[in-house]
Amino acid sequence: MSNIQYTIRDVPAVVDKEIRLMSKRSGRSMNAISVEALRIGLNIRNVPEPNHNLDKLFGTLSKENAAAINRASYELRSVDSSDW
Repeated sequence: MSNIQYTIRDVPAVVDKEIRLMSKRSGRSMNAISVEALRIGLNIRNVPEPNHNLDKLFGTLSKENAAAINRASYELRSVDSSDW
């Protein structure tokens, strides 16, 4: 998730009340409720969050191991016409 932050001023009392109520009912933060309301209001749905699960692995493979993997997977890069 990105770390972009906004400060929103002059929030109408009725909007504040609804965000607080929805937050309390759902057990989610006011921020999560507000971001969801912005997405819905802007007609942005099902925005996939970036997956960073493998980020810690980038740059950890030695040159020797990378070369060995490339050699071992070389034949997987070609298309066998008999398969089609």
